[in-house]
Amino acid sequence: MLKTLAFVLMASLAFQKVVFADMAPPPAVKFISILFFVIVGAGLIIICVVAFITIKNNIKKNANK
Repeated sequence: MLKTLAFVLMASLAFQKVVFADMAPPPAVKFISILFFVIVGAGLIIICVVAFITIKNNIKKNANK
């Protein structure tokens, strides 16, 4: 989970470096891109947590049978 998040953050930083290599990004663009990647990161964390909880509950149900 943390590795995935770290990978997304590294990819986003690399993407920004590639896109804005020639020019300094305008503050608005930088803010929007950071916001976008924060939202994506939060979404990934939520999905991982939900999946983890679901799997845990399924294991408990199977153990009770």
